[in-house]
Amino acid sequence: MKGQLKVLLEEQVTFLDKKTAQVLEASIKSALVGVLKSIKRVEEQMRGIINADQTLKQQFELITSTSGVGPVIATKVIVYTQGFTKFTCSKKFACYVGTTPFGDQSGSSIKIKPKVSSFAHKKIKALLHLCAMSNLGAKNGNKFKVFYENKIAEGKNKMAVLNAVRNKLIQVIFAVVRTNKPFDLSYQY
Repeated sequence: MKGQLKVLLEEQVTFLDKKTAQVLEASIKSALVGVLKSIKRVEEQMRGIINADQTLKQQFELITSTSGVGPVIATKVIVYTQGFTKFTCSKKFACYVGTTPFGDQSGSSIKIKPKVSSFAHKKIKALLHLCAMSNLGAKNGNKFKVFYENKIAEGKNKMAVLNAVRNKLIQVIFAVVRTNKPFDLSYQY
């Protein structure tokens, strides 16, 4: 809703006369303020729920210790894994999110290039994409960036490698929760 109101405000103001644009802008801005207040209230409630439960709080802290992973993706992962009870395996969650490519083969002669499912949870995948991009933009040459650069140097497709980075992020998130240890950038895997 926030995005819709912002786009409406930006687009309509350019087409309308000045007086009508001012009236529209005032009404959209008040609606936008209401939406932002609602978002803030819901985020505070989610933080309250996470902080009230020791297990969820610990999972949240472990997940956010991962390089490039912030509170939004941490909360989404906790919600969609139901506190890591619905998905206990990173591979199953990666399939759910759509970062695991599958190939089809019929007999020995017909092979189809591996691709990710179109039924993937696209919102989580998009958030993981942002996490991956923040790691690739890091100046310190972290493990994810080194992995990406090595695969690109091997001649792999950039989007396929980016998908592999997203998959690796999922594996790391599940590993830090499973081992109950925060993310260590220097860990050799």
